[in-house]
Amino acid sequence: MSTSEMRRVTAINNGTVIDHIPAGSALSVLRMLGISDDRASPISLVMNVPPPNTVERTSSRLKIAN
Repeated sequence: MSTSEMRRVTAINNGTVIDHIPAGSALSVLRMLGISDDRASPISLVMNVPPPNTVERTSSRLKIAN
């Protein structure tokens, strides 16, 4: 991936980060947590991210701000 294709997700000051979610399961995790799209606080969802410098499979990540 080139530098121009990379995006950064900003850090959250207060909230929860769920990492190492199997690829393709992040939306299911949101549903299981009962998180809806009418929240006032931000939710970052990063899907199918290749891990840096490893041969592991892709994963997803959720950042849920309070």
